Order: sequence, then structure tokens, then C-alpha cells
Amino acid sequence: MLRGRNISCGKAGLIPSLKIFADLDDFSSDIKITPEQIDACRLALEKEQEMIDVCQELLEGAKTEQDRQLFTFLAEQKQMHYKMFKAGEIEVEDYELAGFES
Repeated sequence: MLRGRNISCGKAGLIPSLKIFADLDDFSSDIKITPEQIDACRLALEKEQEMIDVCQELLEGAKTEQDRQLFTFLAEQKQMHYKMFKAGEIEVEDYELAGFES
């Protein structure tokens, strides 16, 4: 114990962790222990957008027609996925606004 705080040193014993916020009454966290359906939709939207951007960059740098066709196809697929997840996000939000839990 270090001044009333727990210290754990895992198997390797290399990195001690202090529970420095344990005794603070006004400390709270917005991090959810169990993600909800809306969180999954939003994460999927973020990842799909990242891949759309990557495909666009690869398309801009494509040297052959075959590469341009491939990256165009992939970008279009990612855009369709984005639209599906966006529709899912809206549906989940509407469902929650109606008073139901996801």
C-alpha cells in the first residue's frame, strides 16, 4: 500500500498502477463498460470513412487502369457500407428517442 492506495504490479512486475481517483467524490467517467448498439454503429461509420479516404488516396496514386478500377470499386463498396451503417445509426437513434433501449 502506498498512502492508502492499492498498487498492483502484474506478472512482469514492471509497471505499478495507482488507483489515484478512487477517493475523489466528484470524479466521473463517460466511458461505458458495455458499449451500446449506437456505439457500434458510430465506430463502424468512423472506420468505413477512414477506408473511403484510404481508397481515394490509393486511387489518386494509381498507375494503371487495373489499379484505378480496383480502387474505384473498393471506394464504392466502402461508400455503400457507410450508407448502411448511417441508416442503422439513424434507426437506433429513433428507437432510443421513442423510449426503447438498444
